[in-house]
Amino acid sequence: MTVKFEMLDRFIEQRKKANQAFDEFVRREKEAYQEYQSLKAQYEQLIQKSVLEGKDATKELDKLSEQIEAAKKAYERRQQERAIFSTNNPFLKEITSEDVVRAWNEEFIPEFRKQVFDDVLKNLLRAKYEYAKAFLAYHDAVAEFERMRQEARSALGDGYYYKFNGIELNTVDQIERYFITIKDLYDFNNKKLPQSIKYVREEDLK
Repeated sequence: MTVKFEMLDRFIEQRKKANQAFDEFVRREKEAYQEYQSLKAQYEQLIQKSVLEGKDATKELDKLSEQIEAAKKAYERRQQERAIFSTNNPFLKEITSEDVVRAWNEEFIPEFRKQVFDDVLKNLLRAKYEYAKAFLAYHDAVAEFERMRQEARSALGDGYYYKFNGIELNTVDQIERYFITIKDLYDFNNKKLPQSIKYVREEDLK
């Protein structure tokens, strides 16, 4: 089951809108700057041409000067607008970063625990408990077996002492198959399925 952190989704959507709005102010500022630079370039070209060709371009130059001054003011206004918006972006005020952190700690964590994590912890505890019981049951079974073997050995005498086979797990393969070992703990620590149970089949558990 996937638990959605809706506050984060809303925050990301809000930030997306904020960035889009900011990008629009940047575009308008850039557009005003380009207009300002274009008019300045036209002025430089016209005054150079009038001087080199000996033509009077006073009216045109005066008109361009007025346009340049207006474009400069427009550019400066766009700069100011962008700066104000950047500092006081209204899209970032509905949900704050603190709101996201509060919702995470006070709302999402309890809900995630309820829907997902509590069952996981219960399963872990149950598995730990069952393993402990199985481990102790194994040693109880071995102890019972050894008492019976000792009884048989005593009945038949020393000549048959070593002919009674044991049942205790004593090979590396046996120990690694049935017990949790250091190798298993190493795999667990690395968030991996232990090598020792990778090939355990469903029928082995029946």
